[in-house]
Amino acid sequence: ELRAALALAPDDALALNTLGNALFRQGRADEAIAMFEAALVREPDLAMAINNLGTAWREKGEPAKAEEAFRRALAVQPDSAETWNHLGIILRDQGRYPEALAAHDRALAANPAFAPARFARSLVELGEGRFGEGFRDYLARPLSDSGRMIRDRLPDDLTGRRVLLLPNQGLGDELFFLRFAGLLKARGAVLAYRTGPALAALARRVAALDRVVSGDEPNPAHDLALSI
Repeated sequence: ELRAALALAPDDALALNTLGNALFRQGRADEAIAMFEAALVREPDLAMAINNLGTAWREKGEPAKAEEAFRRALAVQPDSAETWNHLGIILRDQGRYPEALAAHDRALAANPAFAPARFARSLVELGEGRFGEGFRDYLARPLSDSGRMIRDRLPDDLTGRRVLLLPNQGLGDELFFLRFAGLLKARGAVLAYRTGPALAALARRVAALDRVVSGDEPNPAHDLALSI
């Protein structure tokens, strides 16, 4: 459809940019870059195309070119939280932690509620051993089912509260963090845990867990859902 549109309007920068996105999502980074660059020939200050170009160069393993693109985008939109965050990520990729941290701080100054920048900043802080700040910012990490997961501090008394623990990341992470289920149990929580078939039998031997569900079993009724 986009190519048909471009046959009618070959200088449409937005269509070129959108076609670049479609190609990029198919893993065709070289073709995507060509589309973003074509869009920028038509409209040099099209910030979304410049940002997309930077993302594509990062995917190609070209951090210097990605950085150049993001800085070019910031010259057009100096208060873009998204672009400052992209710049911070590419600086982190290059091991330039102080510059990366400053870029993420600029992103959050532009938009304090921009969770991707807070999470990205956490990776820099953790990489520098600043664990207190890093783990506070790490709470912004994107999660599936994030709309129903609790991230706030839990009350000390959870007597009778039904807590559903949901899997996240790999098997090693699940096993590591299951050790903390006993702390919730000690606060009085009734614990259910969803896991995959590889860990289900093992999880059923964890004394703190009242129920383990796996496969097609529906989630049990619960008051709180937490990422493991």
